[in-house]
Amino acid sequence: PKIIGEIDKLLATTKDPKERSQVGLLKAEILFREGKYMEAAPLYEAQLNAGLEDKIKKQAFYKWAWSLAQAGQI
Repeated sequence: PKIIGEIDKLLATTKDPKERSQVGLLKAEILFREGKYMEAAPLYEAQLNAGLEDKIKKQAFYKWAWSLAQAGQI
């Protein structure tokens, strides 16, 4: 239950872009699984321009669109 707070602490302290992207995606996944689609969507979107590997970027794009659809923001 404390994972989001721990992720936020890490995001506030790390400057490594790759680590920030990975942690940002982790947070998006947690929020998505909790049904918090409007909170997850911008986190997925932020990772689309973060220099991710193509496979991960495609997955983030898919989850971003899915989050928006679930939230009624098509």
